[in-house]
Amino acid sequence: FTLDIENGLILHSISQEPVTTGRDGWIFVLRDGILYGAKKETDSVPRVHHTSFVGGECVQAAGMMVLDNGVLQTLYPHSGHYRPKEREVLVLLEFFSRRKAVPLDNVIVD
Repeated sequence: FTLDIENGLILHSISQEPVTTGRDGWIFVLRDGILYGAKKETDSVPRVHHTSFVGGECVQAAGMMVLDNGVLQTLYPHSGHYRPKEREVLVLLEFFSRRKAVPLDNVIVD
């Protein structure tokens, strides 16, 4: 579930292939500077939810993201349980832009 970011692209950690999520996007969690993400699976076992990534522990950010060939297109920095304040959204955007050089100029943030 861990994702890497190289040269502004979001990659599968194991294969190092750029992530493409499709229009429905993937759920993600940011905790301790590590980005986790996967397709949300609620109809199969094991079910995959935001809490699956870190065992229900506190996170810096959570939500949905839409990626095309590793390029971040849309960011929904909230989930059914996680409702960030402005500061938490800024932490997430700073993680992507300053720490990981992900271009945010054309990213839609809901």
